[in-house]
Amino acid sequence: MEAPGVCCTDDGILRWESPGGPQECNSNDGKRSEWVNFLRSGDNVQLLPSDPEDALIQFINKRGSVFGVSSTGRPMGSEPQVVCEWTIQE
Repeated sequence: MEAPGVCCTDDGILRWESPGGPQECNSNDGKRSEWVNFLRSGDNVQLLPSDPEDALIQFINKRGSVFGVSSTGRPMGSEPQVVCEWTIQE
């Protein structure tokens, strides 16, 4: 689900869309945007880029590869496993 009023910078930093913070970004959406107020350093979130293909290419160019993970075939509650690695071949 999208988080109205919240965006991710090119550096991967989660921030409010407006410099005024939550006061200007409150979408009156019934608490959907307020979860970001409770994030703390070290928390994990899933972000959906507006252009997934471009984001993936930029990430691979910066980091060298991307790893695919899956929980398929794993016991409930166990950590997912790395199942593949993608790189860009020239």
